[in-house]
Amino acid sequence: MATVETDRSLGGGHRRHGFRACRRTEPDAPRCPLPLRRDCRLAPGSRRYSRLVDGVQRHEGRNILVRTVAPGVALFVLIVVLGLLITPPGLAIATGEESVSRRLEAARTDTWNVVTLAWSLLGSTGLIIGVGLLVSALILVRTKNWRLAAVPVLASILQEAIFLIAANIVDRPRPPVTHLDKAPPTASYPSGHVGAAMALYLTFGLLALYIRTAWVRWLTLAVCLAIPLLVTFGRLYRGMHHITDVGAGLLNGITCAFLAHWWYRSTQQSREPLVFASEAELAEQRRPSNP
Repeated sequence: MATVETDRSLGGGHRRHGFRACRRTEPDAPRCPLPLRRDCRLAPGSRRYSRLVDGVQRHEGRNILVRTVAPGVALFVLIVVLGLLITPPGLAIATGEESVSRRLEAARTDTWNVVTLAWSLLGSTGLIIGVGLLVSALILVRTKNWRLAAVPVLASILQEAIFLIAANIVDRPRPPVTHLDKAPPTASYPSGHVGAAMALYLTFGLLALYIRTAWVRWLTLAVCLAIPLLVTFGRLYRGMHHITDVGAGLLNGITCAFLAHWWYRSTQQSREPLVFASEAELAEQRRPSNP
């Protein structure tokens, strides 16, 4: 198996530049498995290369812990404490929410029953997962930026974790009215539909701020902000939640969306030099310089 030698006309050969050539297994095989844009002297498999990769991975892990997990734990504690205050056998602070649920029940019509069903489905688990993965995949294909594509997924996972644990701890019953939807196994507080819709679509709205065309940017932002509000009204109208339930869901979704976006902005401001080079840059690096 032939070994591709680095052009020695540059002076000093490949040892001078600290760049080890790769074995070519196919006629069109790449020159090295992990080309670097800013530091081409790092040879894959070398100790310096391994230390750099390990450092980047530790930096990414710390960034996620500091920007999302730690604030998420604080948010979880806040939501649980508020839920226990309004749910027996805790302090059971009177909120007067049941009267609102009964008035909405009395105002139901066949038309609004159908409309609110469609709005409620916008926050269903299946649709949220499908839309989130589809949009994230499109962002990844379009931008080649995995961090940007991970923002909706990160916001949804953080929101869902807080919702599931908090709902099991608080275990608040649903409003004492007729439920138009089949009640999921989770408790009423906080609202999972509202939290999931707000986390996902608000994240889309924040990412829409990077769109260059003004009217597309603002139209996308308006739609992304309207959808969680429609889900909120739909869940209240259909007797599935109290007002404080959807309020806690909104708080959960909004906070998780901003935390995920904060994480992305921080990674853009402190990028490590380990960046993949494009094919054009690799070709430019391989081209011998004029003597």
